[in-house]
Amino acid sequence: MGARRILHVVRRMDVSGGAERLISELVRSVDGHRVLVFDGGESFYDLGLTPLRVRGYIHAVLWLLIHGRRFDVIHLHLFPAIYLSVFLGRRCVIHEHNTDNRRRKYPLFSVLERFVYRRARAVIAISVAAAESLERWVGVLPKLHVLPNFVPDLSQNVGGLESDCGLDSISGVHTHLVMVASLTSKKNHAFMLDVLAQLPPNYLLHLVGDGPLRGELVNQAKALGIDSRVRFHGAVRNVARFYSFANLCVLTSSWEGFGLVAIEAAQFGVPTVVPDIAGLRDFLPDKRFIVHGRDPKEWAASIISLRTVALEGDIRTAYRNAARAFSIDAYLASLYAVYE
Repeated sequence: MGARRILHVVRRMDVSGGAERLISELVRSVDGHRVLVFDGGESFYDLGLTPLRVRGYIHAVLWLLIHGRRFDVIHLHLFPAIYLSVFLGRRCVIHEHNTDNRRRKYPLFSVLERFVYRRARAVIAISVAAAESLERWVGVLPKLHVLPNFVPDLSQNVGGLESDCGLDSISGVHTHLVMVASLTSKKNHAFMLDVLAQLPPNYLLHLVGDGPLRGELVNQAKALGIDSRVRFHGAVRNVARFYSFANLCVLTSSWEGFGLVAIEAAQFGVPTVVPDIAGLRDFLPDKRFIVHGRDPKEWAASIISLRTVALEGDIRTAYRNAARAFSIDAYLASLYAVYE
């Protein structure tokens, strides 16, 4: 393809989701990649180049019809950007980041999206689980590729620690649980607060991320009497410093397409305690960190037990080694093979 000119199209970049993080790393780190944004506020990420901006979906369609030929591939991410394949056809690639979404509750969308996904040159799924889920929804796709996300090595960029994370105000010996996730219903933070209420008082929970449920979760923590043990850090640009002091990470999602935060934590040798769902269990080097069921007491007992397991030197080494498989060089080779 020679010097590649790739345009990533996404609704917004002012949220700290996995898809947006992937786009930001590609645009910032690899020559020839740009991003077109048609909604939302200022970018949450340092994109290096100012993103191309249009106002609304209709303007995005018009802009692509007029200027899209400047790019070799137009790479579509998330709803409703994926619907642009109707206009772009084989000049675009669709990236499937999820194993589930609200549209899949309505059969009419299945009929529409069978056409949407087949119009593209190719479809990329971020995991086997995401690919299988998509094909259950729209049928077999002849140009479907499984390409797990790359994960930049955050352990090389830790930055500030205690003063930035509120640890300087904590005295005594504590176990720090870190959950990096947007405060939305699919992440099940409310369940994690119920789990924390079952844990000993020396367990603290750091919630890194923001979202519409923040107010409800603050009130729930107060009602449970654990508000002094929960830190709401909001959306942060440098999550590395949280992984660096975590004793364990936790993730209580209902579904995940790709366990990005579990791999980021693994770069620091920190295991993540996860539910038994596709997209998470496939990555874990040690399956003991999968908790079956959704009982807060069982989760609390498992976390107490796994806190000791996480201290084992071979566990930390195994997690660091597993995280190295997700390099950007290997990812780009596979990505450009799909493009070409």
